[in-house]
Parts: sequence; C-alpha cells; structure tokens
Amino acid sequence: MSSPKIKLEYFQHFLNDRKKYLKNNPRRLAEYKKAIALFLSNPAHPSLNLEKLINTKGV
Repeated sequence: MSSPKIKLEYFQHFLNDRKKYLKNNPRRLAEYKKAIALFLSNPAHPSLNLEKLINTKGV
C-alpha cells in the first residue's frame, strides 16, 4: 500500500515571511528544506514537533 501524496499550499503572507526568514542564512535554508522533505515523506515524524491546530477558520 502506498502512502498518500501530500500537496503543500502556501498563503502569500507565509511566502513573504518565509523569504524574509531565510534571506541570507544558509543554515536556516538547509533546516527548512530538511523539515519540508521530512514532512512530505512522514508527516508524523517526531522530530518535526508538530501540534494539531485548534479553532482554525478556513484551514
């Protein structure tokens, strides 16, 4: 049985903030890419430290 494909969708506000956060910082960029790759391969991986969102509208 194959795992379901995950598609990430980003809000423009997030993309703007991400650009500022990662700008001129190769270490942060590497950590970001590693976390995204890990999330896409295994969203429940414990090292991601994800928490379930509560009371989110439109998500």
